[in-house]
Amino acid sequence: MTRYTITLPKPIADYIDRRLAEGAFASMNDYVADLVDREINHRKQAEAELRGLLDEAEESGLSERGMHDVFEYAKSPSRKPTGVM
Repeated sequence: MTRYTITLPKPIADYIDRRLAEGAFASMNDYVADLVDREINHRKQAEAELRGLLDEAEESGLSERGMHDVFEYAKSPSRKPTGVM
């Protein structure tokens, strides 16, 4: 395992101390590991969602509109809220 030494602002350190006192985590190590694990999972989920949107866009085919038309439509106040062109 790798060791890190960190300095935290007092309000954050106090919060972590309260969480540990509540029994939410057995140690600071467990707390930090949980935070990092959640960050990793969040990023993976966001990447998967983005990949899905990109795949969906690619499968929708080519547009007959030019870039100028697309940008003008995007700025249009009458544009549908769903983003469907």
